Amino acid sequence: MNAIWTAVIGVLGVIVGVVLNEVIRRSRCIENFTPGIFKKRLAKYEKLMGRLQTGYDVASDVMANEDYTQEERHTLISEAIVNIARYTDEAELYIDPN
Repeated sequence: MNAIWTAVIGVLGVIVGVVLNEVIRRSRCIENFTPGIFKKRLAKYEKLMGRLQTGYDVASDVMANEDYTQEERHTLISEAIVNIARYTDEAELYIDPN
């Protein structure tokens, strides 16, 4: 009976050792890449906020200015939206899709 328990404990020790080694290795890998990825994501979000603010300014101008024709309103809003959409497509690796 002692030989069986020794074998079971040995096998469990090996499994726990492999799992701990993998967890430690992955956490170190993530720590190495996290600062660079965070900086890139922050830069992408800052540019996105700039484009959103520009879109907000255009939308506010279109709503406040009654001199625009229907086509001009549509063109201005469409350009702002396309600008934001195009940027999010280009930066989709760093920007959360939600």
